[in-house]
Order: sequence, then structure tokens, then C-alpha cells
Amino acid sequence: MKKFLILLVLLFAAAGVSAQTVAPIGALGSIQFLDNSGVPLTNGVLYSYQAGTTTQQATFTDSSGTVQNTNPVAFGSGGRAQIWLSVGSFYKFVLCLQNDGPFCAAGDILFTVDQVPGGSTSSGGGSSPFTGTFISGTASPATSGILRLASADTVCFRNAAGSANLCFSKDGNDLLSWAGGSLKFPEVGAPTGVAGFDLLWADNTAHRWKMANNGGTAAQVVGSGVDINTSDQVTQLHFGAAAAPLSSTAPATNQILQWNGTNIIWQIYASPVDLTGQTTNCATQTLLTPAASGFYFVDVYLVITTRAGTSSTTPTVQVNWTDSDSSTAENFPVVGSTLNAVGIITTTNSPIFVKAGTAITVSCSGYASNPANVMTYALRVRMQGPL
Repeated sequence: MKKFLILLVLLFAAAGVSAQTVAPIGALGSIQFLDNSGVPLTNGVLYSYQAGTTTQQATFTDSSGTVQNTNPVAFGSGGRAQIWLSVGSFYKFVLCLQNDGPFCAAGDILFTVDQVPGGSTSSGGGSSPFTGTFISGTASPATSGILRLASADTVCFRNAAGSANLCFSKDGNDLLSWAGGSLKFPEVGAPTGVAGFDLLWADNTAHRWKMANNGGTAAQVVGSGVDINTSDQVTQLHFGAAAAPLSSTAPATNQILQWNGTNIIWQIYASPVDLTGQTTNCATQTLLTPAASGFYFVDVYLVITTRAGTSSTTPTVQVNWTDSDSSTAENFPVVGSTLNAVGIITTTNSPIFVKAGTAITVSCSGYASNPANVMTYALRVRMQGPL
């Protein structure tokens, strides 16, 4: 009766051990150990621990993964042992001259090896599906991750024709390449922006590429289309259904963008006048000689920057042009001020219609200061057109 109870306990214990997915150590499962003289280590043992620890971790006697080896594993004739490892686990092994109990005495240690993957680096133990960790045999593979590749490794697929390999690879600048050329992205909803990252996705609402930079909101990525050519140049603008074409003439200094009734074109913005610290009348300056008759606006701004001792008069600023309709020389004066105080300003904004080929000029007259040349002023003139 006593023997029957013992047998029953053993049967229940065996039933409670679940099978492990295992891989053979050394790719064969059977391994021989030698001492430092090359003699089979028949009395030696192998301790197995969880990688980086002193916590014992089981090994198994065969591919079923149901029967555990003793820990430490004792060697048989010829210093051999059957050892299978749990796939997905990492081990630390200590080879010892003899069984020293839970830990090998320092004087008996023949070698210690840590971070041994539980499975062949090329097959994960031959199991299917693969449940282990693949570590490349190339020098300096990655130290973390399920798939641990070195810098020059590739991940390849056979092409549909069966005539070539199509591979993902990484170059020396850590840039990924795909030999297949095109990539296909499913359309998705906008992801949540993440600070410190730029996101790109095929949007399922706009049916366009969208991006979110540094945690910002989604913005559509502009590509060639109605208004943009294949060189990413804007060729026209849409204000509603109608297109507004752009001139092919490149802009130059002091030009502004405007609509001429047919195209959006670049037009001259006259050379500005910027005079400061003036103590005399300003010299006559040409703002613009228009190539075509047109409507212009002239802005004049004059301010006293240093007052005179007793009295002063800022100059009268005169804008001169030839009217296009009458071919008559015209001008308008911006009358100077007799107020003797810093910050006194004189300003105007006036429209003029100018004949083609005739200069638009600005001149000054009537400056007075007591004592002489003490009162200073600044003069700024701007002109835009034709409008």
C-alpha cells in the first residue's frame, strides 16, 4: 500500500509539469565538457542560472521539455550531458570541477558564461513558430530586441517572380533602404501628436499625406497638382473655382506681387528714401521711371529729431511726376512745420497717375534753423504701384 501511494504521488507530480518550448544546447543537445588539460570532466557539473543573476534556472533532458535536469547538471561517461534550454530565456552557466552544492566554490570554477540565449541563434531551437530571440552571427549585433541584427545585416524577401531578393538594409548613416522601391501604406485616422517626434501618415479623411510635427496639429502635405508642378513650383493660385496664373518672370529687389487682370505678376516697389540726421534740404532723388503708365501711391513721413535753439522750419517735401492723361508736369507738396520740438511729424499718403517713361522724383526746399544747421530731421518715402 505504501509503494502504491508513492507511485500515485509521482504520477500526479509528473502531470503537473507543463512542457516547455526548448532548444538544444550547442545545436545538438548533447555536449561534452573537458577540464583544462583536455581530459573529459566526468566528475564535473554545470550550474545554470537566470542570466545576470544567481537564481537557478532549469534545463531539460530532451526535446519534449518536460523533464528537468538536476541543477547542477551531473556529467556521465566521457563528461557528456543532455541539455535543452527554454526558448526565450537567457542563461548564465558556471562549469565546475565538482558538485559544491547550490554554488560552485571559487577554486573549482573552470569558466562562467552569461547572457546565453535559450535557443539556436539561427533557429530559436527549431520550433515553429519561432518564439525565441534571433541574434545575428555578424560582429556587434544589437544587445536588445527579439531580432538582434548587426549594422550590415539585411532582412530579405524573394520577389514575386522568384528572380531576385528584395531587402531592407541600413547604411553607414543609419538610414533604412528598401530594395523594392515603393511602399504601400493603409489609410488611417490622424494619430495623436507626440512632442519630440514628427509623424507622417496616409490620412483616411483627406486621402492625402498628413503630418504632425513635434506634437502639433495635423497638416496636409502638399504635392504636385492643380496649382503646383512636378518641380514643386507654385504656378497659379485658386481663389474659389477660378485659377489666377502666376507670371514666369522671377521677382527682383524692391518688387511686389500683384494681379494685373490676367496674371499674378511681380511689379516694382520703388527704391525707398531713408534719410536721417539731415541738417539741410534733401537732394532731388528719382523714385521710379515707370515702364508703363499706371496708378501709384506715395507715402511721405518727416519727423524732427533735434530741435533748434530758438526757431526752425522743416523742409517742404515735394513729389514730382508727369500726369499720364494730360502729359502735364504735376507735383504735390508736403508742407514743412515751423514747430520747434522733437517728434513733430509731417506725413501724407497720396495717389498719382503717372505717364510711362517719365521720372517720379522727390525734392526738399525751405529748410531753416536758428542757429543754422542745428535742427535735424529724418525723411522716409515709400511708393508702390502700378495698382
